[in-house]
Amino acid sequence: MILELIAATRTRSGLRVQAELDQGSYPLGVKVSDRELAAVPLRRHDWHGEWNYTVLPTAAVTVQGSVGALRLA
Repeated sequence: MILELIAATRTRSGLRVQAELDQGSYPLGVKVSDRELAAVPLRRHDWHGEWNYTVLPTAAVTVQGSVGALRLA
């Protein structure tokens, strides 16, 4: 239901949103330190930058958590 609502979104200027369900399996409980999170290159948006941001591309980064490593590329 939610996915259908998101997929049907269109702005007044015609921007259309594409959404699809990712049925991948991801590990739970991965801990990321404040230092590791601060190293992720973000461009915060003017409006509610704590929620709205763009993750900028960089070389691959490996985040080591208590459960295992997460490779971000």
